[in-house]
Amino acid sequence: MAYIPQEKIDEIRERADIVEVISDYVSLKKTGKNYIGLCPFHHEKTPSLTVSEEKQIFYCFGCGTGGNVFSFLIKHENMSFPETAKHLAGKYGIKIPEEERGKGQGGCPMAADKSQKELMFSINQISCDFFLKNLQADSKGAQTARDYLKKRGVTNDVIREFRIGYAADSWDSFSNFLSHKKYPLEAAEKAGLIIKRKDNGYYDRFRNRLMFPILDIQGRVIGFGGRTLGNDDAKYINSPESDIFKKGEVLYGISYAKSAAAKAGHILIVEGYFDLITLHQYGLKNSAATMGTALTEPHIRKLRNYAGEVYALFDGDEAGKRAAIRSIPLFLDSGTKARIVLIPHGIDPDEILRKHGRELMDRCIKDAKPFMDFLLEETKKRFDTSSSNGKISFLAEMGNYISKIKNSMEKNFYIEKTARVIHVGTDVVISSLQENTQIKINRQKAKEMPSSSEIISTKGTGTRLAEETILKVLLSHPHLYTEKVGEAIDAFRNSPFKEIGGLFKELLDAGKEPEISSMIDTVSDENIKKWLARASVSDNKEIGEEHQRILFDCCKKVITHSIGREEIKALLNKLNEAEKSGDRKMLEAAARELIEKKRSPTE
Repeated sequence: MAYIPQEKIDEIRERADIVEVISDYVSLKKTGKNYIGLCPFHHEKTPSLTVSEEKQIFYCFGCGTGGNVFSFLIKHENMSFPETAKHLAGKYGIKIPEEERGKGQGGCPMAADKSQKELMFSINQISCDFFLKNLQADSKGAQTARDYLKKRGVTNDVIREFRIGYAADSWDSFSNFLSHKKYPLEAAEKAGLIIKRKDNGYYDRFRNRLMFPILDIQGRVIGFGGRTLGNDDAKYINSPESDIFKKGEVLYGISYAKSAAAKAGHILIVEGYFDLITLHQYGLKNSAATMGTALTEPHIRKLRNYAGEVYALFDGDEAGKRAAIRSIPLFLDSGTKARIVLIPHGIDPDEILRKHGRELMDRCIKDAKPFMDFLLEETKKRFDTSSSNGKISFLAEMGNYISKIKNSMEKNFYIEKTARVIHVGTDVVISSLQENTQIKINRQKAKEMPSSSEIISTKGTGTRLAEETILKVLLSHPHLYTEKVGEAIDAFRNSPFKEIGGLFKELLDAGKEPEISSMIDTVSDENIKKWLARASVSDNKEIGEEHQRILFDCCKKVITHSIGREEIKALLNKLNEAEKSGDRKMLEAAARELIEKKRSPTE
């Protein structure tokens, strides 16, 4: 990885807007001077992620994760610092000077200093362009591909928007292209585009297929889906798992859907490429797809970040209903608000729109039921609730789901609704829940993730609280720094405040104010980073308006405590000397003085 000059890092940090960057991943809402949203790093139902536009810092009060714009991308995208810097530079149009670099494989135009993941992103983009160009070629295979797309009602504008391409009916057209252009074949193999032969060379993974590039939220090509145009047993094949492509986590079309989903307040989720593309083509742009797989926990976590509610589309037949029911525990466990959209049996969302237009699809969406209402209806069909045994079995089944509802008001609502459905009292439902799940209704409290206060205590004994308060005051009022404050910082003894205080003092002594976003990049200790981030986004109400008095009192406490420690240390040395010399009077005097000193309230 090439060296990135510090001035460029500073420019990136100054130009990058943390609210804009995090909004690519999380739906943020302005509250006061900060923004809040659901944390993407742990499960939660109530937003605890706070983003400060003023200080360019984020912090989650639920899991304790925090930092600046670099920290967020490094953790969320699993990128290195240089990769993050280069990504942000590209996003904000900042040119990073090219230094002398070695050539890649055989003079490859790709820089040799790129990381493996960067090479994979680059080779995927090259592949995307290659397949797109192939689709426009004057060949029989390309014409067949274009005719198929036309038959499916896909317009040229949509082809360009989704970058749909064509992989020729050839074992080596793409691998030969890479070799001719001297691109690194190893990177293409890792990206799953070509496969190594047993003897020598490579062959193409995708042959005679429509190619659907799969983009991440940043718009980078992370993989491909290929739809056969021949008689292959596998109608669709996808890129294999890699460092940048995890099929069970990927949402096809999410980069196109995020803005529309945030505006609509909900996101539609389907299974197939063509379903998704047709939804977009007909104006339902708040849509994403799971690439033909069932919903997973990572899917749900990502969907929650972009909209307040998920509308999951399923076939209206029995298999589709069973698939819908299988998704319900995921919604319950994550506290996700969701509705089940049942479409007419045997018709894909793609076909509904092409044959019937928006009217039928809009009606299906309008008729969508909250997932617990859907579950109640479908579960009741399976049991004879006119009999006692049927009621018992029904309640046992519903109890598995009701017990997982985290919101107490919502839980009570469905207890009452369940009771009405089978004509029993709510006490019967509650009793069944208690018997079958050992969960006491209305006594269950949400168990929150440990807060960072458990990592860095703010209520410790001695001078710990005073040291932290000094730093908090200086964060908001650096002009109050004096030589006396510096003396107090020198007397800090609690970690991590001693280390943070040293950083503050160095800057303030030089006439500079502590700039948290840049400080986070200079420290490696995670506890220090978390404290800096938390302190930056906290309102610090406990400090109040009397900043100067509080700062003075805390400095006095720290210095007094420090002097007391030094005096005790001196008396202990005096005791040791008296013991060694055998001076009984000196020993007794030193012992009395030490006892008195320890009784003194220096803390």
